[in-house]
Amino acid sequence: MHRLALLMLFSGLAALLAVACQTDGPSDPAESYGDPSNLVFAVVSGDGQTGPAGDELSEPLVASFETARGEGRTGQVVNWVVVEGGGSTWVPMTVTNEKGETRNRWTLGPLGGTNVVEVRTIDPTTGEKKVHGVFTAVGQECTEGETEQRSCGINGTQSRVCSAQGLWHDWSACEGQCVPGLEVCDGLDNDCD
Repeated sequence: MHRLALLMLFSGLAALLAVACQTDGPSDPAESYGDPSNLVFAVVSGDGQTGPAGDELSEPLVASFETARGEGRTGQVVNWVVVEGGGSTWVPMTVTNEKGETRNRWTLGPLGGTNVVEVRTIDPTTGEKKVHGVFTAVGQECTEGETEQRSCGINGTQSRVCSAQGLWHDWSACEGQCVPGLEVCDGLDNDCD
């Protein structure tokens, strides 16, 4: 009786061990988790946003990676590199979740205009560099129709208006400034003092 119980116990342990040693990973070595050459990249959301220059965008950047069989790539290391416009991502590297998706936050550069982030991987075996895609955004310096004024010359002012793209037009010519001349008895400040 004792031997039968031990035999059943060992049989059960062997079965558990066999199940535990099975893997859900890819059976094809070309689809190893570190190999980016067979990945299918997609921008899920967050591309094409507009926001104030120097601010964090309202929506996260979301990218997905799938195997050639259409399965989400879990555990893929992804690098985010700002290549235009300045600014920064919240973290330079993320890892894909069980759906093959990864997210990051993006703060635009300090000046208005186009900002670009590249999504990159590197093959850990060969060292091959791969740029999978880009996210773009536009940093706005101002709100359309907004105006600014500043002093110029002696008692003069300049103005500028914000364009539909959220960028400032050039400053206008200096208007209303006092140009020094000879003092004349006309009640005006002709010599600008």
